[in-house]
Amino acid sequence: MKIGKFVSHIKKYWPVLVMTLVVINVLLSASWVFKGEIHYDIDISRDFLVLSEAIRNRQPFLIGPHSGVIAGVFHGPLWYYLNLPAFILGKGDPVFMGWFWWGLSVGALALIGWVSKKLFNYKTALLTMLLYSANSIVNPMDNLKQFFNPYGAVVLSPLFYYLFVTYLKSKKVIYLILALFTTGLIIQFQMAFGGPVLVISTIFLLFFFHKNKLYKHSFSFLILLFPLSTFIAFDLRHDFLQTQSMIKYFSSNRPVDIPLTFFVLNRIKSIFTDVYLMLTPGSILFAYLSSLAFTLFLLKRKLFEQAEYFLFLYLYFGFWLFLFVFRGWTGNYYWPFLPLIIILISSLVDHLPKMIFFPVFLLLLVWNVHAGVSTIRAFPKEVTRRGINSWTYNKFLGEGVYQDATEDFGYYIFTPDRWVYNQKYALEYLQQKYPQKKSCASCKKRLTYLIVVDPPKDRPDIDPVGWRITDVGIQRESEEAKRIDVTTIYKYYLTNEEILVPHNPYLMDSTFFR
Repeated sequence: MKIGKFVSHIKKYWPVLVMTLVVINVLLSASWVFKGEIHYDIDISRDFLVLSEAIRNRQPFLIGPHSGVIAGVFHGPLWYYLNLPAFILGKGDPVFMGWFWWGLSVGALALIGWVSKKLFNYKTALLTMLLYSANSIVNPMDNLKQFFNPYGAVVLSPLFYYLFVTYLKSKKVIYLILALFTTGLIIQFQMAFGGPVLVISTIFLLFFFHKNKLYKHSFSFLILLFPLSTFIAFDLRHDFLQTQSMIKYFSSNRPVDIPLTFFVLNRIKSIFTDVYLMLTPGSILFAYLSSLAFTLFLLKRKLFEQAEYFLFLYLYFGFWLFLFVFRGWTGNYYWPFLPLIIILISSLVDHLPKMIFFPVFLLLLVWNVHAGVSTIRAFPKEVTRRGINSWTYNKFLGEGVYQDATEDFGYYIFTPDRWVYNQKYALEYLQQKYPQKKSCASCKKRLTYLIVVDPPKDRPDIDPVGWRITDVGIQRESEEAKRIDVTTIYKYYLTNEEILVPHNPYLMDSTFFR
């Protein structure tokens, strides 16, 4: 076949080729669930326990996961409500939830493609879906796909961006109302992203209202009362706990260990690396080059004057400027910017020479596919080597306890951080599989197990032996011990006298959610 004819075939059928590659990437992204595996850390196992407790106690959610930074402040409960139907349908099976999350990621991919087409064109939409699907083979936040409440903000950020841009172009109030409502939903999922975005968007909109004499549009902010109603209801019920916690946090003279110069330089570095490292996993140099080139190109007058590019620059740099008043850890707050960056990078196909755009785009594409496939190939085949943030590992531990037990039993769990969600939910879920053996968390039976996760070698102050003696109230060594990677399962046959020795009543045995 002649080269010219081959090129003409590529031009004719390239949409089919792109969508084929997208489907392959989507299937690769499900490789973990095909293996019966999900990422299963403290946040995810805690969410499973919360959902389980809510079903058992028939109580609605008013708050979601703890914010992680400000004591007494919580995210909204929307992530729980989103997951609840799948959790009920799958009877709490983490692998079933993994398939639900995979379906959610496919929906996010479709949404980002739709937004790209509405804002730009069909070509940009296809390229966006191709790069985003490659990036999603593995979640850049971790070696395994990680689905917890901030992911909801990642899904909704392109929709918010589209509605905001459309409002600026059309000045139709319905788009502003929908954009603000979506912002409220984003705050439900990740307040550390949605909150700053709402503040900087409000500042922008006030100038926009004044410039265009659209003062009546300011009443659109009332729509926020609906998505934020759970925060209001919780504070009314609990003496304004979250409001007081926020005021106390921002008004107190918090000790800061980070030198000011280092803090400023670190924030500047974060602007040009943190989000972009999610697009170029494993290479900080590639992240620097990508971010600088992308930003400088968007600052060109031809693009800067377009609402799509100007709004992104305003939101992105406004967000980081807002974070300069926050001296703490920024976590994954910036994650929802990732799909926006991918959309705008793909849109440059119509603004850059083809000889520049396609080599750079293909480099990003191959880089992400390689990172994803490499992670899949490097994933341990042995369940016992997958570690405490693996569902199959914790399932293996729990099944080992149930299979070993010859009667009803009690158990206690020790982890270095004292949160025991991973192991506890595994044992609670597996009770369905072994109904003939009743287990009891944090209680002593004639047959009792201690499940102990190794403390870090550089933390001699974390002592599981002291926990056993002081908190659990068992003075002696176990009859048997089974070692599984970083976890040891101790088996005890307790006497009546040992059973009557009370344990520490403040042992972590609840998710403490209301």
